[in-house]
Amino acid sequence: MNKSLMCIKIFYKKNNIYKKKIKKSIKIIVHDKNDLCNVGDYIYIKKCKNISKKKSWIFVKKKI
Repeated sequence: MNKSLMCIKIFYKKNNIYKKKIKKSIKIIVHDKNDLCNVGDYIYIKKCKNISKKKSWIFVKKKI
């Protein structure tokens, strides 16, 4: 997949019964126009119009 990244978005959801935070994650395919990212980079992404069937996020910049 040229110009594409696989990212993981991690968030916490509260369980109403046990009052605990549960760690959840979602895999997101991101469009990287210039292939600037490497494995293990923390990045900022932004929602956009659908680029393909699974890609609806674009790369903004690397987190320093």
